[in-house]
Formats: sequence, C-alpha cells, structure tokens
Amino acid sequence: MALEFTVEDMAWTFDSFYPDFADTMYDGKWNPGFLNCMRALAIVAKNGFGNCYFIDSFLDSVKAGMFTPYDGDGEFLDENGDSICGVWSTDEVPNNAKYVIWFNK
Repeated sequence: MALEFTVEDMAWTFDSFYPDFADTMYDGKWNPGFLNCMRALAIVAKNGFGNCYFIDSFLDSVKAGMFTPYDGDGEFLDENGDSICGVWSTDEVPNNAKYVIWFNK
C-alpha cells in the first residue's frame, strides 16, 4: 500500500516543518483528521492535479449545482487513491469509493 507510506511520510514531514500546527498527534498516534488531510494531498500529488473530496461532500456539492458535467470531470477513488470509475458514468456510488478527485475544465 504505497499511498499509506506516502501519507505517513507526509504527516511526519508536515509535523516536522510546521510544529505549531495543533492536534497532529494525540497519545503518540496521528490524528485521523490530519491523516485524512495528508491522504487527500497524496491523492492530488499522485494524480498531478485536481481537488480531492470525501464522497458526501462532493455529492452535496453536486446536489447544490456546484459540479456538473459541463464544469469538469471526476473519478471515484478507493481508499488507496486508485480510480474506480468516472463520477458521471454511474448513478450509484461504488461501495468501495472513499474519495472523489475532481478536475475542472
């Protein structure tokens, strides 16, 4: 799971270079929210560009009309940041989808 090593390395690096950032660790473990942030950064880096969203946040934005096929394209990703399918190619969110990577036109 290469992405997980990248996430841990990014978390360590961020914490080392920005030690005043609150709540990166608690009881010697990485804060899960902080790791989610690092995972999203790793996914964007892996793709070279784009914006990473949690599924629910992306779907709420679609419902609000903020994302349409005219605006761009996106992909459902699994927890490792691997593509599952395009967001406009299915009516249902795949069971193993955890994120969406969005590419504006």
